[in-house]
Amino acid sequence: MAAAAIRPICTSPGSFAVKGRREQAMRPLIDYFIEGAHQNNIGADGNATYILCVPEAGRLIGVAISIITAAVDTATTIDVFKNAVDTGVDALLPITAENAGLVMDLDGEVDVAEGDVLHLSSNAEMTTTPGAVFNFIIRRGE
Repeated sequence: MAAAAIRPICTSPGSFAVKGRREQAMRPLIDYFIEGAHQNNIGADGNATYILCVPEAGRLIGVAISIITAAVDTATTIDVFKNAVDTGVDALLPITAENAGLVMDLDGEVDVAEGDVLHLSSNAEMTTTPGAVFNFIIRRGE
């Protein structure tokens, strides 16, 4: 018996269907993620994540965060560092529940080269002591 051809049955951008099941398309391959910058207490001023190496040049377009151990009770800013120097760009963290995640907006752009290192440092504008795991989202050069 010959295998049946799989035909798209939905033409809307970003989604398709296989065997009648709707699937969501992946993020474009132009973006990649650096996972695992952990911070035990983003409520402490100057508490920094481990540094993570950039494997391919591009532009930092966002920072995904998972909040653990306590909620973020006050909107706060988190400084973005490249090669141990404050870039002047902040990631904006709104009030967030414990065990929740989101992608933080950046108030500027940070270009990165292969081999650069990134880390984050909290400005401690909250009264709680949540831990967090950060993932950098980088768009490859276009």
